[in-house]
Amino acid sequence: MKLDDLMEEFRKHVELDALPRDEDGFYYLEFDDEVRVKIFELEESNQLIILSSLMRLSPGEASAPLMKMLLAANFRWALTAGGSYGIEPLTNGIEYCLREPMEGMNLEKLIEKLENVTAALQTMLRELHSHFASASDEVNLTAVAPKSTDFLQA
Repeated sequence: MKLDDLMEEFRKHVELDALPRDEDGFYYLEFDDEVRVKIFELEESNQLIILSSLMRLSPGEASAPLMKMLLAANFRWALTAGGSYGIEPLTNGIEYCLREPMEGMNLEKLIEKLENVTAALQTMLRELHSHFASASDEVNLTAVAPKSTDFLQA
């Protein structure tokens, strides 16, 4: 299934009036006024890509404890949903990226993937806010119950 067809099914499922692609071919979704994702397809490799910019860092904020935290998060499925975190050098932002084969992708799989990604990003955002609110340099990757994405199950 092509991404445009899949996103049209998704739009109808969640009862959105419109879900247009931008001029670069990206779809944008926002969940709970907190998590924003960009979705597109790499046609040459037939992969679905889900990206999210979690936060921008000030110069010097990319400390060793933060890097250790991001590395540790990449080994915990509850914090990644199969994707990975890193710092984008051009924007100095903490970014999330998930690559998933489009082959066999359908509405149910997309919804499940978005639920998992949203829960992981919400958890990671809380961890990041905790990290920056803390005066300590300790890395804290405690499990936090994700917010509900039940609205996807309309």
